[in-house]
Parts: sequence; C-alpha cells; structure tokens
Amino acid sequence: MFETSQQESSSGSNKIVGGAIAVLGVLMVAFYFLFMQGNEPAATPGEGQAGMAAFSASVVDEGPADPMRDLAIQRFSLDRDRTQTMAMWTIQIANRSRQYGYKDILYATKYYNSDDVLIYENTGTIAEQLNPGDQRTISEINDGLFPVGTVRYTIELTDATSVTEME
Repeated sequence: MFETSQQESSSGSNKIVGGAIAVLGVLMVAFYFLFMQGNEPAATPGEGQAGMAAFSASVVDEGPADPMRDLAIQRFSLDRDRTQTMAMWTIQIANRSRQYGYKDILYATKYYNSDDVLIYENTGTIAEQLNPGDQRTISEINDGLFPVGTVRYTIELTDATSVTEME
C-alpha cells in the first residue's frame, strides 16, 4: 500500500558545493590581504571616542581646510510643509576631517521637471557647526516655495567656513 521511497546518495554533489564554498572563502581572504590590508577602517558613529582616537592616529597631515573634501551629504530627502507649499529638506552631513570643524555651510538646490529641465534653483546657509568627525542630521531646512511640476531634485554643498584645531 505505502511504498518507501529511496533517495539517491548525493554525496558527490555535496562535495562539489563544499569545494566551491571553500574556494570562494580562500579567494575572499586573499582579496582582503592583497587589497584591503593596511587601510585603516573608518570609525563608525557607534564606535565612540575609542574609534575616533584610533582613526585620528592614522591621519598624519590633512593639509589646509577644504570643505569640499571634508564635508559630504550622506542622505537627503525633500518633503513639503503642512500646507504643502514649502520645500522642506532633511540632510545628513558628515565631516570627515579629523582636524577642522565647519560652520555656515552653504548649499545649492536644483529642481527639475519631467522633461529634465531645470525649473528652479536656490542657495542657502546651514548655520550649525560640525566639529571634526561629526555626523549630523539637520531637519526642516526651508528652501522656499515648492516648485510646481518638480519630479527630480538635487542638493549639494558649495562652501563652508572652517574652524581650525577644535579640541
């Protein structure tokens, strides 16, 4: 009435899969030691002061302050205010410098329509100060009226005032 099924032994295919995984692991380790060794990992925000101290020890000389090199927008989003008329930006900025802080950060925004034609551009200043190694999310940056017909938008940092040797 009931037949017992017999499974074929698949030890040959298991050996091939295991071998492929082992080879892949060896290649990953070789890649790491050939190309990544010697590069200090960047300190993540969760590492605290210990991670920052380890990272700053690897920086010998950054040269003069350069906000375009040191400051970077990590994430950004564009929303509207409650009345749906004003463009409200939220941006996350990182200061990658371990020597210079920055304040009065200038930005430029551009808004494009469905034909990818620039319909509006604006500039503004973020008054907050970013100390060396800081990463901060700045919300509710009012960029004026939200341009009608916007389907694509950009924001970029254009300049900042350096604050040297912040300790």
